[in-house]
Amino acid sequence: MDSATRSHFYSAIERTPIIDEPFPYLNATNVFPSEFYARLQGSLPSIDHYKQYNARFSERYALDLTGSSVKGLGEVSPFWVEFEAWLNSSELMNVMMRKFGDRMKICYTERSKFLNEAKTPDGITISPQSLLCRDFSNFAIDPHTDAGPKLVVGIFYFPKDESLIEFGTSLYTAKDPTLRDFYKSTRFDRAGFDLHKTFENRPNSFVAFLKTDQSFHGVEERPYSNVGRDVLFWIPRIGKAKTAETSFTLPASIFTPEREAAVA
Repeated sequence: MDSATRSHFYSAIERTPIIDEPFPYLNATNVFPSEFYARLQGSLPSIDHYKQYNARFSERYALDLTGSSVKGLGEVSPFWVEFEAWLNSSELMNVMMRKFGDRMKICYTERSKFLNEAKTPDGITISPQSLLCRDFSNFAIDPHTDAGPKLVVGIFYFPKDESLIEFGTSLYTAKDPTLRDFYKSTRFDRAGFDLHKTFENRPNSFVAFLKTDQSFHGVEERPYSNVGRDVLFWIPRIGKAKTAETSFTLPASIFTPEREAAVA
């Protein structure tokens, strides 16, 4: 991906504020130049390259984007080889870590288990994971916080138009303000939560939020069109992930509060 396209994305991230309630998130628009987005739209792989999820989430089809997988996408491979190289790069990782800044230290106590396991003499091992999904009309997910090793959940929305604008990702607040869940990513009963907001499934937009013990999110059950929504998840996680083919080392200071660093 050329430097102008990358710079366009980074500028969109830089100008977008982080909102801290109910947990840190940003919602950026027009993240790629229009010409690039049109090219991306025309390069989405055919459904036969995706794998269907299990029965509980059978309306979701997914494709892990790795250096190896994108080489097998036929005529659209050249686009995805280029895109994946940027998507799973240390450059993008560092931009997003800087954007969230000291917020990356939130939930340090809960996260320390994974940080200790991934610690090396040079820092903390982090794996970028990227998953291209196509979700059909009956797809829904109850409120959950995501797996403990995850750091940030980034979501690129790739619709052709605004006909599926309501088919976005929702944020929730628990009716019980003491409810926490960091390790299990339990799917909770929707009735126990209030809808905080739903990010619109808007063309050329990007959402990112910090994984915390209250980062409850999901997809509302609604009568969506069965066209299928195209989304791409970018989810860096602590340690070496099973599907990731690359990993990086980040300074432990990114995640460590000053009081903990002083003790160490």
